[in-house]
Amino acid sequence: MRINHNLQHAAMLLAALFISTGLYARDITVIINPPGIPVTSGTCMLYGEHNDSVGSVRINDRGILSLPDSGFAKIMVDAENCSPRLIEIGAHPSDTIVLKPAALLSEVVITPENVKDFGDRLSYRIPMADMNRYPNFYQALNEIPHLTVLPSGGAFYEGGSDVRFLLNGVETTMSELQTVSKEDISRIELYRNPPARFAAQGIATVVDVRTKSKLHGGNFGMDVDQAFYPLKGYNSAAFYYNYSRSRFSLLYSGGNAHYDKYRQNERLSYSHDGVDYEKVKRGLDSKSDDDNNNLSLSFQNNREGNYLYNLQVGASWNRLNENVRQSVTSNLGEYDAHNFLKSNYNKYNVANYFEKQLGENKRYGVILGNVNYQHFDTKYTSSYREFAKDGRPDAMDSHSEYDTNLDGVFGEVQYELPKNKAGYLSVAVFDSYKHSRYVDAVTPFYKTTNTLGMNATWIGNWKQLRWYAVMGVSAYHISTSLLEKPYDMVLPSPRLQLTWRPRWAFQLIGGYSYTGSVPSIAQLSETEQWLDTRLVYHGNSLLSPYKEHSLYLQGNFNNRYAYASLRLGYTNSPDMICSQYTATDRYMLETVVNLDRYEALTGQFDMTICPLGNNKLTFWNRVILAEVNGKNPQYSWKGHRFQWMSQLALNLDRWSFSAFYQYPGKIADGQLIRPRAECWYVMAYFRPVPDLSVGLKWFMPFGKGFRESEYTVSDAPVYAERGCDIRDGANYVSLLFSWNISFGRNKNRARPQFSNGDNDSGLLHK
Repeated sequence: MRINHNLQHAAMLLAALFISTGLYARDITVIINPPGIPVTSGTCMLYGEHNDSVGSVRINDRGILSLPDSGFAKIMVDAENCSPRLIEIGAHPSDTIVLKPAALLSEVVITPENVKDFGDRLSYRIPMADMNRYPNFYQALNEIPHLTVLPSGGAFYEGGSDVRFLLNGVETTMSELQTVSKEDISRIELYRNPPARFAAQGIATVVDVRTKSKLHGGNFGMDVDQAFYPLKGYNSAAFYYNYSRSRFSLLYSGGNAHYDKYRQNERLSYSHDGVDYEKVKRGLDSKSDDDNNNLSLSFQNNREGNYLYNLQVGASWNRLNENVRQSVTSNLGEYDAHNFLKSNYNKYNVANYFEKQLGENKRYGVILGNVNYQHFDTKYTSSYREFAKDGRPDAMDSHSEYDTNLDGVFGEVQYELPKNKAGYLSVAVFDSYKHSRYVDAVTPFYKTTNTLGMNATWIGNWKQLRWYAVMGVSAYHISTSLLEKPYDMVLPSPRLQLTWRPRWAFQLIGGYSYTGSVPSIAQLSETEQWLDTRLVYHGNSLLSPYKEHSLYLQGNFNNRYAYASLRLGYTNSPDMICSQYTATDRYMLETVVNLDRYEALTGQFDMTICPLGNNKLTFWNRVILAEVNGKNPQYSWKGHRFQWMSQLALNLDRWSFSAFYQYPGKIADGQLIRPRAECWYVMAYFRPVPDLSVGLKWFMPFGKGFRESEYTVSDAPVYAERGCDIRDGANYVSLLFSWNISFGRNKNRARPQFSNGDNDSGLLHK
C-alpha cells in the first residue's frame, strides 16, 4: 500500500509540473469570428522562449490544431482569410482560438508552409530547427521552394541563375550570408520581378534577407573550404556588431588556387599566304597561381518604418601568374615553348544607399537614393616563345603588355507611390558614368560611356492574374579616341510579365523584354596578342552597341514532394557581339564582330524531388537545351547547347551529406564550341552544436584531372583546339569548417509575428 501511495504522489507531482509549465499535449479548435465557424486549413508556428522558430504544425480540415507536448512557449496561428494571432500557450487555458477576418485581403494572400504572398514578393520564415540542419545560413536558403543553393556558391531560382542577394535591402555576397548568424534572421523576401535597376542588369530574381530589429551585441562567423594539396579553397570571416538601430560589419573573403601540374594543350591548323601551318602543343607540368582577396567595412542605421542608411567601403585584390611549358611539334620541326602570363587586378569601391518612408505606414510613399563609386586597375603582361635546344633560331618570340583603368559612378533616385487599389507604382531616374583608359606601347586610347535612363514600373493583379510592367528609356553616349565622333543611341527598355496562378501549387508565366548594351573596353582594344606564327588575337574598335528581344513562357509546379519548373525561351539579338576567325594580309585573326542576326531557342527544366515530404532529403536536376543561329556577311553558323547538373542532399539534425555531378555538355558561341567541364564531388558535415560544423569534401574522387577546353567548328578558317588539364585539380580532399559565435546579445528579441500590413523598410516594393 505504501508503494502505491508513493506512486500516486509522484504522478500528482508530475501532472502538476506539466500543468504549471503549460507544456502538455492537447487539441485546440480554431474558429473565425465572424461568422463563428472552424477554419478549414492553416499553419501554426511554434516558438521557443527567445522567439526562435522550433517547428510548425498544420490545422486539419475540421479546424483542429494538435499541439505537441513540449518544446515551445508561444504559437503563431495563421489561416486563410484571417489575421494571424500570437499566443503565449501557458497563459491560454481555453481549448478554442478565435481568429479575426483579415483586412486588405486583396493585397495579402495567406499561403501554406510559413510563407505569405504580398503580390510583389513572397515572404518566408524558416524555422530555426530547419536552419540548424545546414552548416550556415546561406545553405539554409535551400528550404525555400524553387531556390537551389549549391555548396560551391551557385544559386538558381526556378531554373534561372540570375539571382541577386540583399541583406536588409543592400546588395550582399555569398561570404556575408555564410557568416551571418541564423539567430538574427527574421524573414526572407523573394522578388520574382525585381525593380528596374536590377532588371536592367539582367537580374531575374532578388532575395532580400531581413534581420530582426533592435538587436544588441554581435557575432563572429567564419566559413572555411580549404584543400592543402593542391592549395585550393575559398574562405571567409566576418565580425558583426549591433547596437540599437545601428549595425557595423567587417568582412573578409578570399580564394586561392595553386597548381603544380597545370597542363595547357593546343592544336592548330590553318593556312595563310599559301603556307600551311600545323602545330600540336603538348602541355607539360607547369605552375599556375591565382589568389584573390576581398575586404569590406560597412555601417548601417535602420529605424524600421522610417529610414535606412547604409555605407560600405571595400577593396579587392587579384593576382594571377601562369608559367606554362609546352612541347611543340609542327611542320617546321620540334620546339620547346614557354608561355608566361601575369595579371594584377585591383578594385576599390564606396557605396551609399538611403531609403526614407514618407508618412506613417508609407502614407506618402517611399523614396530611395543610391550612389556608388568604383575604381578598377589592371596590369597585364604576357609573352610566348618557341625555341630549339639545338641552336636553331626561335620559331616565335612575342610580348604583350598593357594597363587598364576604369572609374565609374552610378546614381539613382527612385520613388514609390503609396500602395492603392491599382497596385504598386514607382518611377526611377538613374545615371551611370564610366571612364576607361587603356595604355600599351602601340595604340593607347580612352573610352567614356554615359547611360542616362528613367522608367516607370506597375505591378498589379486581377483575381488570379498578375502583371509586372516596366516602361523605360535609356540614352547611351559613347566616345573613344578610336572613333572620329561620339556614338549616341536612345533605346526603349520595355518589359512585361504576366503570371496566372489558378492554384497555389501551379502557375504559368509569360513575358517579353527589350534591352541593349555596349561593347567593353577589352572588346574594343586592338592590341595584338600573338598566339602562333601567323595567328593573332585582338579586339575590334568598330564594334557597335547591340539590342536584344526576349520572349519566354514558364510553368511552375510545387507540392511537398516535388517542385519543378519548365521554361521555353526565344531570343533575337541584332548586332550581337560574337567571336570569329578571319584572314588579314599579315596573319589569321581571332577577333569579335557584330552579327547581322542572332537567334536562340532554349528550353530549361529544373526539378527537385523531396521523397520524405520535406527538405531533409532532396534530389535536384537541371537540364538546358538550346539551338543557336548566327549570321554575318562572312559567315553563318548553327550551334547547339546542352547542360545537365544534379545534386543529392541529405540534411539531418547533426549530419549533412551531399553529392554533385555536372555532365560534360557543350555551349556553342559562333565558331567556337565550349564543352562544359565534367566534375563531381561528395561532402559531409557534422554539427556537434548548432553553430559549429566540421566536415570534408572529396573533389572528383578517383578523377585523373580537371579539364576545360574549346574548339572551333570544322568549317572555320582556323581549326583551333585549346584545353587545360589540371592533373592535381582532381581527387583531392578539402577541410570544411563553419562556426558562428554570438556575444552580448539582448534577451527581448523581435516578436515573431506576421502583419497584414506592409511596414518593413525594404526597398523592393515594385
